[in-house]
Amino acid sequence: MPDAVYQFSGILPVLRPRSCVRIPLVNKSRPFFLIFLSLLLFVSLGFSETSRALIELEERDRPVLKDSPWGQYWRFAPLGKISNILVVVHGTVEENQKAADLAGQFINRWMEYARSEHLLVLSPAFDKLDYQGPYGGYRGLFGRKCGADEFVNNLVDLYRSCVKNDSGRFLLYGHSAGGQFAGRYLVRHPNRLGAVVLSAPGRYAFPDPNVPWPYGMGRIKRTMKWSKMDIHQIDIQPDPEGWLKAACVPVSVVVGEKDLEPQPARPGQKGKNRVEIASHWIKDMRDLARKNGKSPNLRSVIVHGAGHSSTALTPACQKEMSSIMKKDKKTPGKSDPAP
Repeated sequence: MPDAVYQFSGILPVLRPRSCVRIPLVNKSRPFFLIFLSLLLFVSLGFSETSRALIELEERDRPVLKDSPWGQYWRFAPLGKISNILVVVHGTVEENQKAADLAGQFINRWMEYARSEHLLVLSPAFDKLDYQGPYGGYRGLFGRKCGADEFVNNLVDLYRSCVKNDSGRFLLYGHSAGGQFAGRYLVRHPNRLGAVVLSAPGRYAFPDPNVPWPYGMGRIKRTMKWSKMDIHQIDIQPDPEGWLKAACVPVSVVVGEKDLEPQPARPGQKGKNRVEIASHWIKDMRDLARKNGKSPNLRSVIVHGAGHSSTALTPACQKEMSSIMKKDKKTPGKSDPAP
């Protein structure tokens, strides 16, 4: 049985076009005023220290596509102080679709929420060249030049100093293939996370040492062929302790009631569809925690009337994220900060 049930109303959230949220540029012919305004913003926005990625005024309150050494990403920074970082991970990039365009769609669904919760949103674009490769590519945290998890780690570290009273733990959301990424990031980097919402993943890294990564906690030693010129040898032995720590991180798994399409058979996966597989993974993670004297912190959420739709599931995912953050505020010192 799920821990929570939501009803999908069939009414999708209305997104404001970008033109409605642009901020007029400051007149650059008035340098002294610009300097004064920058200093005023630096104090009023509550930066903890000089940021390595200081966000300009004209780039606030609207999504901005940025370049980085690891790939492109979208950034949304609300006006005022920033309470935490939320990483939003897109689903599968379809044929004739650009990863940056898809990541932009996902960040648009979270802008109003980010404004209300004072969150800096980062949405990496896992493109086909560097992250859509063998063994699921970014779903399994793999990448051609660097790991997909490294991409996220570097982005979060770049903006961490923009967060007031940073705890060292950020928020993570992913849908479908992005949910697979988020679930696997969770078990590999649990100390970095304060809350995780998984939206309808089709596969998980189960807490089974006999099943190799990325479907379990066992060792994987393979040849990764990204192209004729890009062939890598990988040898990964995940730390089983990561699954135990992950079971204690606040996690909500949100799946649509009608998301019953049969999933391809994969090693260690239990169940036939996303609803069943999610239920089995949550049960196994809870069992792992209890066997080791820990209190599991995972919730199962079913959205009535919804299928495999990010747009339909997003309101429930946002409710779950808010619920986790409210509980966290009531329990100070519950989690140790990331190293």
